[in-house]
Amino acid sequence: MRSAVPSLLCAALAAPALAHDAGVHGYALAGLAQTQSRSTAANPGNLFDMSGGSGELALGLEGGASGVRWRARLTLDGERGKDWPSERKLQLQELHYGWRWGEQWHVAAGQQLLTWDSGLSFQPLGFFKSSQTDLRDVFDTEGRSQGLPMIVATRLGDTVTMDIVASTNNPGNDRAERSNARQLAVRWSGEPTPGLNTALMLRKRAGARIGAGVSASYGVDEVTLRADAYYGPAEARWFPTGLLSDPARLYLPPLPFRYEPGRDYKLRAVAGATWTPQRGLALYGEWVHHGDGIAATEWRRYKQQLVQHTAALGGPYHGAAIGNLGTDASLLGSAPAGVRRDYLYLRAELGQGDATWCLSTFAGLADGSAMTTLSKSWQLRSRLALKADVNVFTGKSGSEFGMTPYRYQGHLVLLHTF
Repeated sequence: MRSAVPSLLCAALAAPALAHDAGVHGYALAGLAQTQSRSTAANPGNLFDMSGGSGELALGLEGGASGVRWRARLTLDGERGKDWPSERKLQLQELHYGWRWGEQWHVAAGQQLLTWDSGLSFQPLGFFKSSQTDLRDVFDTEGRSQGLPMIVATRLGDTVTMDIVASTNNPGNDRAERSNARQLAVRWSGEPTPGLNTALMLRKRAGARIGAGVSASYGVDEVTLRADAYYGPAEARWFPTGLLSDPARLYLPPLPFRYEPGRDYKLRAVAGATWTPQRGLALYGEWVHHGDGIAATEWRRYKQQLVQHTAALGGPYHGAAIGNLGTDASLLGSAPAGVRRDYLYLRAELGQGDATWCLSTFAGLADGSAMTTLSKSWQLRSRLALKADVNVFTGKSGSEFGMTPYRYQGHLVLLHTF
């Protein structure tokens, strides 16, 4: 397995010369990550020790010609103390062809990226994002985004633009991912007055009823206001059904994750603003509502389950208690960006010469707990950048981010573009 590392390094060194000749551009990336876990109510005595380090090497290439656009990423991942690499993955992230049809229509078919959102920390209109996408920040600075197979037909009118989209899932997706990706949507967008952009959309996904969404943004001078909202059936998911609805008890065996089709209508929304008072300084603020999230009564029941399962560690069902706590912790550990309903997102960016500072916080309005990120990036050369960031989880013992089993997560990334 180690022989794959020199191969990737050689490919990364040769790629710029080949890219120049073939009209291709891309990046080579080397990253390190360190996680420190802690004891919380969801991880008593640090039962599930998630501390450790990992590394990543990646090579991304993209190009286009004669209406065809493509993008791919080769990644080698490894964990400290294990053979390198522990995982090798080649992803085709985009491959689509676009053409004109008459004077008003444009059609694109194939795997591609499409976004209708204006929000940063939450995308209620993010129907066409792959569940395989793993982003560490609201901006995809590391080329991780993956498209979905779809057909997009766009009609350019005098005042209104209409988009018709039909998408499906990527190969290897599970049942929930397939249900969410197989969909048909229509959007009408326009600019009724200078600076004001509005949109209305309808969406029908597999196995669910029709939902509706709206989007608006308005910019004047240094301030941009924006809002997105979607009211429709909840997304399909895998969930330990009963954990948040049944009285607290020890499950024998532990609850399995079952498929939930997501038929109930929920509201998902984000509203915020961007202010750039001077060059090099940008301030962001957003309110987030996730109707699919855990409600207050469900959260109280969740904490009661934790107490019951922790108490069982000292009894005859010790093994079952560990399994139950593993299910409990997965609700937090698998989604550190928030599993409840209402949040406030604040972000400040400051550029100083070749360096950029960024401080952001994602705070729960129900309990005041927060995930705070501090990052700094350096432009070492014209195409070489270094970025370091750390995520810290804080809050009271019974709060969401106070129970997250991570104390901090740190990342260091060296990125060369060509």
